[in-house]
Amino acid sequence: MNIDQALEFDLPELKQRKELIYYYLVHYCEPKTSYREKLKEIIRRPTSVFQPKKYVKLKTIDSEIIDRLAMQTEGFSARQIEKFVVSCVDEAFCLENPVLTEELMWKTLARVKVQYGRRLEWNSKQSTK
Repeated sequence: MNIDQALEFDLPELKQRKELIYYYLVHYCEPKTSYREKLKEIIRRPTSVFQPKKYVKLKTIDSEIIDRLAMQTEGFSARQIEKFVVSCVDEAFCLENPVLTEELMWKTLARVKVQYGRRLEWNSKQSTK
């Protein structure tokens, strides 16, 4: 049993889901801008001085898209939202030009929902045994 199963957490409301999606998009996509963040990156990855890290761009993602995604993530925990955003970033990172698009986010959300549904189904089968 992990901590998520031992403790009960309330699911985030719509406003919180919007904030979480925005936070994780910025966290995983935007390059470090402050001197301190850049220094931490150099300490973690000394080769980053010569080979800068490749970042996923957010040019096409706006607040309207985030609002619609937040509405479609009802029932997701904060952890599931983070995993969803990480999956989106991973998908975009594999592209020749790593730009996170609305289409890619919707495809990823559909896949994540199917996976989540399968997991719930599997868990319910396991609990009835």
